[in-house]
Amino acid sequence: LQILHCLEHSNGEGGDTILVDGFYGATRLRHEFPEDYAFLTKFNIEAEYIEEGHHHKFSSPVIKIDAKTNDPAQIRYNVYDRSPMAFTSSEDCRAYYRSLRNLGRYYEDTKNQWQFKLWPGTVMVMDNFRVLHGRTGFTGTRVLAGSYVSRSDWLDRARVLGLIQ
Repeated sequence: LQILHCLEHSNGEGGDTILVDGFYGATRLRHEFPEDYAFLTKFNIEAEYIEEGHHHKFSSPVIKIDAKTNDPAQIRYNVYDRSPMAFTSSEDCRAYYRSLRNLGRYYEDTKNQWQFKLWPGTVMVMDNFRVLHGRTGFTGTRVLAGSYVSRSDWLDRARVLGLIQ
């Protein structure tokens, strides 16, 4: 889970939060472009994030499938953290860009987005495996605090509270 707390937005406007159901886009892709869906469930995409004191690197498919249900279990769609790609074939290269373009159409369609203002004092909690998030441009001063709760800790507490089996 990702937690975002808007602490301040002063002397400006904009900065609306945009949320998209990543599973919805993946499910639509599975029905409308099954070849692209299959590619994005199998082809490992390199992701890398570097800042002072940190160097994260990870490789995984964009769409992770639940082994029991065969439904999407996690979406890793972040065009800003992609590493340089080293394709083994031109076919993989074309399939990669075509598949991401077709998936991105669902996420970029405003009919599939929920846009709202995250006002100072508001805390938002989202399932980061499912929900894609972004924001519009803004002016002024805007301060958010963020944190993560591990999936296993969240599921543990939900089971103890009787919210899930």
